[in-house]
Amino acid sequence: MERSVCIMASTLLSMLFYLTMIIYFYVGMHAYYLNPKERINRSFFYLCCSTSVWAFSFSLMNHAETIGGGRYLFLMSVIGWGTFYSILLHHLILTSGLDIVLKRKQLAAIYFPVPVTVVIFFISASGGELIQVIRKHDKSWLIYQPDILLDSWMALYFAVFMMLAIFLVSRNLKKSTDRVLRKEILAILVGLHVSLIIGIFTVSQHHRPSP
Repeated sequence: MERSVCIMASTLLSMLFYLTMIIYFYVGMHAYYLNPKERINRSFFYLCCSTSVWAFSFSLMNHAETIGGGRYLFLMSVIGWGTFYSILLHHLILTSGLDIVLKRKQLAAIYFPVPVTVVIFFISASGGELIQVIRKHDKSWLIYQPDILLDSWMALYFAVFMMLAIFLVSRNLKKSTDRVLRKEILAILVGLHVSLIIGIFTVSQHHRPSP
């Protein structure tokens, strides 16, 4: 009974990740084909692609046939979550109309955390302690273990870029005079605040000392 419940929960979680991947990819492709030459549309497409890779990797990882395959898919997921915040910030800059002041150095600063994240992630993973395998019955799960280098960097990357994103959206809210548009911007702003709070709570709980 317990085994069947675990398998069902694992399957449902994989289906949820897979459905998320399909939705994000479809929305991104739709936005891209509406106007492929528009930079905002392209940046939104790239943003959706990062979340799609993120969700797809986790969907496959949850049902990997071997431990090695699961580890490989977990490493592949960095292509999604490792690029997401830089692409998000760039997209918000484009929608804010600030892209005209961006030069190559500014763009390099926006995307600089991406290769740093990948390098730190693989350095941490190469130690062999980043992912722990636990078994129950004939099922195995990959559990992420706290890593001070990677977690500190990701906390900094997340906090700085999310605060910049909140600043840009707040700026748009103050400038907008359209009532409908203001409601949409406010919804995005609330979502960013909720994401920031959840992220901070997750990091604090992740590193909370065991009793």
